Amino acid sequence: MELTGEQRKKFREALIAAFPDNNLEIMLKDKCGKNLYDITSESKNNIDKVFDLIEHAESQGKLKELLGAAQSYNPGNPQLREFKNNYLNSLTQDEIENIKFVLKEIDFSIL
Repeated sequence: MELTGEQRKKFREALIAAFPDNNLEIMLKDKCGKNLYDITSESKNNIDKVFDLIEHAESQGKLKELLGAAQSYNPGNPQLREFKNNYLNSLTQDEIENIKFVLKEIDFSIL
């Protein structure tokens, strides 16, 4: 899952809206078994933490897993839902089927 600059910005905004304060740390630990502060600094603000998390997930090829974890932790968040829908609309049918398969089969502990 490769993001354009605009998609990365929208994903960042959606994660910030869905996980204010330290909720991002809790989601990452609960859904992925990862410590946010192994990826970013505790002293950074929430925007910078989310930026670092997306960069890390992208470098590891785990953006789909991050999106899946965020959605399963906060399924009612309208910004996450909007990002997912807009992102899916930009993909080919094969790419959509691959994401659906990955989201069903995610082992969140590997993020």
